[in-house]
Amino acid sequence: MPWAKASINPTQAAVYRELGIQPGEATRLAKAGYDALSILRTWWDGGIPRTEVAAWLGAGFTPAEAAQARTTGTSVEQAAVLRALGGVGKLGGKNRRSTNASDNPNKPKS
Repeated sequence: MPWAKASINPTQAAVYRELGIQPGEATRLAKAGYDALSILRTWWDGGIPRTEVAAWLGAGFTPAEAAQARTTGTSVEQAAVLRALGGVGKLGGKNRRSTNASDNPNKPKS
């Protein structure tokens, strides 16, 4: 029932569940214009395993940033700490979580 209460349709809910994304986060993503299948495709195309998508997404990383961190053996937890300490430049990313949906590669193409 949490998915129905979150007003996420069953198909989208099934994809979000497979990615490990909780109803509250799915609602936030949906309100921002994200589509579960686009998120799935973007992250998988970026080489991020399904089991890691929710953690990287929740920590504010893009698929490219996550892939770059993973190639150096950096975990999502380590990358989040580096970002918080201002060392994210070593990962090639930004020092803040983007709030502009047009800058986010998870945003479906219009």
